[in-house]
Amino acid sequence: MKKGSNKHLYRIISFLLMMVAINFAYTKDKGLSRSSQNDYGAFRFESKGTLRFTSDIMQYQGKGKRTCIDILYSVNLSENWHKSQSIDSLLFLNINCEILDDKGVVLSDTTVRKKLALSYKDSVKASTYIDIIQYSLLPGKYEIKLTMQDSVNGDIDGINEYFLTVRDFSEQFSISDIYFIAGIQKANNEASDIKNGFEKNGYILIPNIKRSYFNIKNNRLLIYYEINNFKFDSEGNAYYHVYYSITDMEEKEVKSGSKKWLIASAPGIARFESVSIEDLSPGNYKIKIEAVDVKNNTSASITSYFFISAPPQQYVSLLPMTEDDIKKYTKQMLYVATNKEIEIFKQLDKEAKQYFLLDFWKSKDPDPITDENEFMREHFKRVVYADANFKGGVESDMGRIYITYGPPQDIERVYSNMRNFMSVIIWYYALEGEVEFVFIDRIGDGTYSLVHSTKFGEYSDPGWREKYVR
Repeated sequence: MKKGSNKHLYRIISFLLMMVAINFAYTKDKGLSRSSQNDYGAFRFESKGTLRFTSDIMQYQGKGKRTCIDILYSVNLSENWHKSQSIDSLLFLNINCEILDDKGVVLSDTTVRKKLALSYKDSVKASTYIDIIQYSLLPGKYEIKLTMQDSVNGDIDGINEYFLTVRDFSEQFSISDIYFIAGIQKANNEASDIKNGFEKNGYILIPNIKRSYFNIKNNRLLIYYEINNFKFDSEGNAYYHVYYSITDMEEKEVKSGSKKWLIASAPGIARFESVSIEDLSPGNYKIKIEAVDVKNNTSASITSYFFISAPPQQYVSLLPMTEDDIKKYTKQMLYVATNKEIEIFKQLDKEAKQYFLLDFWKSKDPDPITDENEFMREHFKRVVYADANFKGGVESDMGRIYITYGPPQDIERVYSNMRNFMSVIIWYYALEGEVEFVFIDRIGDGTYSLVHSTKFGEYSDPGWREKYVR
């Protein structure tokens, strides 16, 4: 897909309108760099070098005297795809994080290797990969170096290097750093793959590492923070006020609000704030959160920056978003999107759903250099066929297998002299050698259920013939 190609863009939109499917389009924000090397809270960090990635930091109270440090990072797979010479459309990244004290002594130097899929044949799940590195440090001054290198092509690398003053949350009334949120969901067993990293107080917080938001209708700035070390009165009560203000880069206040006489249920609490941003003009903004412990007349505050951008005009209101349309869009992502992506999509408002889906399908493009999105074309061809030819459409067993693996190389119908014989159809594929999928119409209404497959990971019942054919 050629970058900036209007012809290709409108071809994509026209195709999605025809197929009743859309995907999420993020524009590159024009956010400023950090105001200084030490001001890590000012803006997120963009890497230097040929491998582009973004990182952000959050500090919050740890155990004892220690402070927890979350280093959040994101890698844009679409931007880095054409640079890599990796085999099998995989990007192998060596990710190194080095921490030095104020005397230059190396305290930690760890490297991990990540294998990221880049093309549709390897089932790319998102255009951006996000992850987290966590440390527990004593208060003080540190230098952090985060580097990434393509392990196949060593000339492709990037680095973020910055100084960090680790704050002390152990005793004084205080507020953690602000965690900018892109998505939120209740923690559960299905999200166990990210539970230890992105889970905070029973919620999975998907970070907005770029701190970039669209000023679209009904969009809101969602943030998370923690307040530490409340003092309780003799009756075991603690009350507090929370104030927030948003100012532009000329220090003009554009939004403010407060919540008073809140009850602290524990010495340390977690809070979410949601602020409407649909009326903010594009640009950089500063949000300040201040908490006041009423009984002790003490206060603490934290300030952080975020960026507002206008949505891409060519995408706005181009696609129908009725409830029936949204159900169709969700159904068409089956077998391609992860459960997490489906849940995020359901939580977005209608405008944000458009952008999500536009980018979702764009991220599946196996060759962004060409005008054609080969994956999207093939996927929707299969969706149309499944809806037209299988009872139950894309949600049937036959629909799922057809969409996932494509048309079978051979089809066999099994016949029997049994009086109550159930219709049997076997599909054969050249996958892992030759594999088969056996479908049976159990009640004679044309709905075929999968009862056996030799494909690894699919349902298997080697005794299916004894059960259904004699």
